[in-house]
Amino acid sequence: MRSARPPRFPVLLGAALALAGCALIDQRTFAPDPEAPEAQQVNAAAVPDRRSPLLTIRYDVPNPSYEGPLRYAIQAARSRDAAVDFDVVSVVPGNGGTPGIAQAAQAGLADAAEVMRTMVRLGVPDGDIRLGARSDAAATAREVRVYVR
Repeated sequence: MRSARPPRFPVLLGAALALAGCALIDQRTFAPDPEAPEAQQVNAAAVPDRRSPLLTIRYDVPNPSYEGPLRYAIQAARSRDAAVDFDVVSVVPGNGGTPGIAQAAQAGLADAAEVMRTMVRLGVPDGDIRLGARSDAAATAREVRVYVR
């Protein structure tokens, strides 16, 4: 005796009709008409950082030794204000074309993340550190700058 199999055609027809009304999800689904940034936002992004860094770590040599100076800089900043926060900013040269800047930016972000991990090992809570990145036409090598916020 043969077992009865359910009819496939009605199931497939129902699935096809259900999917016919679906649309693919892409960026137009979430931001169909993205707004242009305000002039104030554009101007703020174009302005170079005028703060003086607490410490600048230059990557013009492979694996620079920075833990000792970083420890000292953190202790000095915390002796002035125990609730101090830090900005760790990767700075890459702003010349060399888009592919060169993109490659340097990737390496710079890895450098900044490593500096942040070192700061955490030195006792700075990760919530007190904010990461950032920027390009600077005056920079000649990748740098990580640590600022007091």
